[in-house]
Amino acid sequence: EERVLRDAVQLVKAGQLGKAAKRLELATLKTGTEETLQKLERLHPAGTGRRREVEEDRRQELQAQALELDEGVFNGAMRHLPQASGLSSSQWRWEHLWAIHVSGGRDALLEQDDERDGLRAIQVRVAVKGGADLCVHTVQAALDQHPEWLCVKVDAKNAFGAVHREAMFEAVERDFPELWAWTDLCHGVEANLGFRLGGVDGSVVRFVKSKEGTQQGDPFGPLYLAAPLQAVLERVQERHPAVVI
Repeated sequence: EERVLRDAVQLVKAGQLGKAAKRLELATLKTGTEETLQKLERLHPAGTGRRREVEEDRRQELQAQALELDEGVFNGAMRHLPQASGLSSSQWRWEHLWAIHVSGGRDALLEQDDERDGLRAIQVRVAVKGGADLCVHTVQAALDQHPEWLCVKVDAKNAFGAVHREAMFEAVERDFPELWAWTDLCHGVEANLGFRLGGVDGSVVRFVKSKEGTQQGDPFGPLYLAAPLQAVLERVQERHPAVVI
């Protein structure tokens, strides 16, 4: 079983999720328990799933702004990608976003690039090349220049799963309207995540409601988290101008 697990991990790292799943089928699965189910439920806050109502005229306007892609190029790229291999409700991985890139979606997104500079001003995860390295070196340089400063790192527990979808949709509508229709398709309704008690042969299936947030593994996940978080960071920066965020 340890060898099977090692093989599966290597396949996941290589992006071969389908093969990894088949490899894991050779191992004996642990029996699903109520304790495990409760842990899963804690990772998916009940929330309200509430969203601000969008008037029909506005909905049609947003749908009209959806990305225009070259259908032939897009379909050709998608046919060479693994189906239903992603972890989110969209079932997409980063390779699927590349299909959008080659079929014209990237140019459409960059048309409003100047208007989105504000998203780059505080966070370094979305639309910032080498953002992680930039963050580390910038912080180190600041501390070297100001040894009296204190660096505080805050990690939000289950951030992807806890962000309110109402805030997520508002941020997408405000800053990325051409992605609103896709976001509505994938996150417009709550999802039922099935969990089988008693292992593979168990006869009891329980469901966990996914009402809030996005999911880690969704290629749009960082954007769905960063966009609504941007407003929070800006308010903190405004109230505490002496703090560098």
